[in-house]
Amino acid sequence: MDTDRPSARRETTHFVAWCVVGAALAIGVAGLLTIGVVVLPLAVVAGAATLWLVGLDRGLAGLVSGLSAAPLLVAWGSRGGPGEVCRAQAADATYVSCIEAWNPWPWLAAGVVLVVVGVAAFAAVGRGRVTRGVGAVTAS
Repeated sequence: MDTDRPSARRETTHFVAWCVVGAALAIGVAGLLTIGVVVLPLAVVAGAATLWLVGLDRGLAGLVSGLSAAPLLVAWGSRGGPGEVCRAQAADATYVSCIEAWNPWPWLAAGVVLVVVGVAAFAAVGRGRVTRGVGAVTAS
């Protein structure tokens, strides 16, 4: 356990920053034909800025957890599936729209696995102390 509270807080902040970059990358790639055209360049700039400001520390594991954003969004959008899902668009149900939804469970599973792998990697690297400049990990 890391007893240096400011260091632990800083590393957690780095993890969250990399999560945001990973989420932006995932959404940018998944929505490349729509909003991804705007999000992907912003994700690349945010990634470069995070790399420059934070560097490659144990927070980089947050990138993996952030990548869960795309499959989790697909799972949420398909939550009524698989099959045809109809929803009333007005309070009096005068207009109903139907879509063909995917099975949300594989998408949810993929998203959860990405979150767990990123958090587990962050915790596992936290058991060792990363020395800057050399990149070597030694037991603490």
